[in-house]
Amino acid sequence: MGCFKLAVCTMVIVVLSAINPISIQAIDQNMSSKIIVNLPSRTLEYYENDKLIKEYSVAIGKQSTPTPRGSFYIIDKEVNPWWYPPNSNGYVVTSGPHNPLGYRWMGFKANYGIHGTNAPWSIGSVISNGCIRMHEEDVEELFPQIQYNTPLYITYDQVKVRVDEAGKASIGIYPDVYADGKVTLEQVKHKLITERLDSLIEDDFLLQLISKEEGEQVLFAKLYNLKINNKKIPQYLVGWDDVIYAPVLTIAAKLDTNIEWNEQQQLVVGKHYAVPGMVKNNILYVGVNYLPTLFGVRQSWDEDNNCLMINALELLMAGQPVTHNVQQINDINYVPIDKVAKALNRKLYWEEQSKTLWLGYRKISVTMLAEEPYIEASKISDYFNASVTWDATQQTLDMNYFSLSIDYSMYLGEMGDFID
Repeated sequence: MGCFKLAVCTMVIVVLSAINPISIQAIDQNMSSKIIVNLPSRTLEYYENDKLIKEYSVAIGKQSTPTPRGSFYIIDKEVNPWWYPPNSNGYVVTSGPHNPLGYRWMGFKANYGIHGTNAPWSIGSVISNGCIRMHEEDVEELFPQIQYNTPLYITYDQVKVRVDEAGKASIGIYPDVYADGKVTLEQVKHKLITERLDSLIEDDFLLQLISKEEGEQVLFAKLYNLKINNKKIPQYLVGWDDVIYAPVLTIAAKLDTNIEWNEQQQLVVGKHYAVPGMVKNNILYVGVNYLPTLFGVRQSWDEDNNCLMINALELLMAGQPVTHNVQQINDINYVPIDKVAKALNRKLYWEEQSKTLWLGYRKISVTMLAEEPYIEASKISDYFNASVTWDATQQTLDMNYFSLSIDYSMYLGEMGDFID
């Protein structure tokens, strides 16, 4: 039905155009702002460059005259609009305190628009003839921000998942205002999976929310971004009970190292230290304060971007990454020798009985960390045709082939049996 801002006969539309000219412009493909109205939550969200600027409470159409759903554009803007009541035989309510459209109008479809109201008590209700009502002060705040052809999306999402700029993750279950069907646990979990938040909430908690259908956002976690050596990791850090936890298996994989979970002792075991951990929704977590101990990394907070910055030692080959699995013990850097050999295209032989590692006919002195052989970075050149340069600023060890020929006479004693 709509709000009947405009009369339906052509003659009156012509007269209106003369009084209040309507300007329709071509759709701007580079439009950076948008409006999303969600009917079950009775909210209007204003975005700029996909960033939520503000959320407003609104009233929507009642079930017999529902607000239309779909994608629209703002095609009409007016200050002090006139209202033409349905079936009024030409009766007009001019702008003023008795006009139910308030003092601002943004049309998106014939007889449908976003407007103010002289009935502020109705905001948050399912009550209108199909238009979207706002508090007068809200619509007057929004009006100058909205250009012609601003996209408007009217949705019907009974489940709303949001992560705000501060990283606060919330979920809301909203009533089925147009009798589309009740929300199910599967629908809620699918929404969480879409937002990559499915591992953060227990099913029992979700079932309680569904049964209560409180119609408001409920905070369930505080999220933080994570970068390792300036590369963003797709999984979040999570704050529960004032402690920030990290998905430790994800970090171990990015650092190219192995860890073990001792379920009985509730410990995460690294190369040379063990720290407390916990499992939640099948994800293994440790407190972020334990990451330097577990992995030997440095870390700092980027408060502006709500992000933990992890700086890990890195082994390079001629400037190209080899591994982040560099262990620092008593200021000595150790690297997994299999990674070194592979980068230098050399083959190693492990003699299980004597627990000895061989490179050709040379026995290599290694340090075993969690049953994995490591070599001191400073001794790589003792066994391989490569030098190692340490960059303290970048926290990198860079291997490069020696440019000069090598005197192999040092190996003749060990190879005497193979020389005439």
